[in-house]
Amino acid sequence: MIHEIIGGNHSVNLASGNPGPFWESVDHSRSWLMITNDWNDISGVAFSLHVAFFGEGQPPVPKVPILIHHYIDSKFKAAQALCPDGSVNSYGSVHEEMSWTPRFGCPEISPFKVSYRGLPPYIYHLPSGPIGLDMDILWILTQKMQVEVELIETNTWLRIDPTTGALSGSIGMVMNRSSDMAMGNMVRPIESILRALDMTRLVYDLDAKFAVVKPRPVAPFLNIVRPFSVLIWMTSLGITLICAITFTLVNKHTNLPNKVIFWWMLGVFLSQSRSAGFARNRKVHLMMVLWIFFTMCLDHFYGSNFRANLIAVDYEPSPDSAEDLVNLGRRLYVPEGTTFLSMLDDHPDTNYQILGQIARQEGLFFGYDQQGLIESKTEQDILQNEDGFITNEYMGLATFDNLEIRHGGQNPIRFSRQALLALTGHFPLQLNSPYKYEIDHVILRLQEGGIINHIRESYIKPKFLLKSQDQQVQLEPFLLKHVLTSLFILCGGLILSGAILILEYFTPKYHIFK
Repeated sequence: MIHEIIGGNHSVNLASGNPGPFWESVDHSRSWLMITNDWNDISGVAFSLHVAFFGEGQPPVPKVPILIHHYIDSKFKAAQALCPDGSVNSYGSVHEEMSWTPRFGCPEISPFKVSYRGLPPYIYHLPSGPIGLDMDILWILTQKMQVEVELIETNTWLRIDPTTGALSGSIGMVMNRSSDMAMGNMVRPIESILRALDMTRLVYDLDAKFAVVKPRPVAPFLNIVRPFSVLIWMTSLGITLICAITFTLVNKHTNLPNKVIFWWMLGVFLSQSRSAGFARNRKVHLMMVLWIFFTMCLDHFYGSNFRANLIAVDYEPSPDSAEDLVNLGRRLYVPEGTTFLSMLDDHPDTNYQILGQIARQEGLFFGYDQQGLIESKTEQDILQNEDGFITNEYMGLATFDNLEIRHGGQNPIRFSRQALLALTGHFPLQLNSPYKYEIDHVILRLQEGGIINHIRESYIKPKFLLKSQDQQVQLEPFLLKHVLTSLFILCGGLILSGAILILEYFTPKYHIFK
């Protein structure tokens, strides 16, 4: 999911092999956005780009047209186009004053365009190519830097090739009151990125997946005796039989008073190998040691991996593909304001087409609330009917905390293991970016929290012991209920054995074992 491309040249020309100026290139597959607080970072740039500059000072004369989004103390100041002839075209600090037209021979640099909660969550489109915005970067902008971002929808839509991940078209604009503002993922196929870039990058795979309700435990008859499996109950029965035989042998060779019975049971319960009343009898002592051995094995192994292997809760298979959804009669919700319906209709797999037809006929569209979460009412319907909805890993991760807050600390959904629609992208990060720490912190939080690994294993926060065909086994922690249940088994065996002993002691003519 996260790949690192090693390199170091910050001024590489990304205009392919075209000898002419970058903005006249027929191949508009290269675009760039730099986040920096040092003017020296743009002095050697050899391709047209947008720069979000945070700080003071005078910019150098660039080799190519550069559009500067100037911020001082995290507040927008103005937008300026720097031209190679040294001229500076100011576009003002108020949106109405901005005019995106060529001046003094400096070619036009169009504003960024953005999708409305598409996948990736925000997609920008430039004349030189599309760029996307990662949700984590948006969080840094709005929370860390107090940048006010407004989403504006338009009537033009984005086309995504599900095979290559290529994009075309535009969807809207993200405005920072007076200036277009964009930071994040340049959405291109990974292969193209690997061939084109010679710079240190963090590359994210942003394949569109779908989220479904976490799998439920199966409900066979054996669930009545859960959390114990048949082996646990057979082991308990065997120990009880050994205990009964022990009491029978004791009754044949000795006349035990009631206090001996009491101390014997207490000694076994406390895992003692001796009891003062009949320690001289070797046979009794041997059987007692065996009984203690079995009870200690039950208690010890039950609290370790042996317990985990025996007490395996089986879960229903969870949908992991479009075919699974169709076969199970589930529906697929689509985020509104995107072209996923047409992508489903054009997909060669008939299962995708069926899901698209159902979504269109029943109006299975959803929006997002202010926290970036799927609308609460729609989510309730999805969870209740166990349907699925299109999302991606990073959209889910960016809103993971809010999702848990909504559900009282629990996450009710899981991501599909395989991609529903292919979509790739990357976030270009300068080595000396002043916000590299925040970016690294986001990635570190994902790694330390185990979220990335859980996504790979297709289960975000395993709270149960899983054992199914498509999920690896995760061990459940040893809880108090397991301790109490093991003590219940032990005490049950002792009580039953004690009852047999008492029966043998007071009614010797009704020996069970002769």
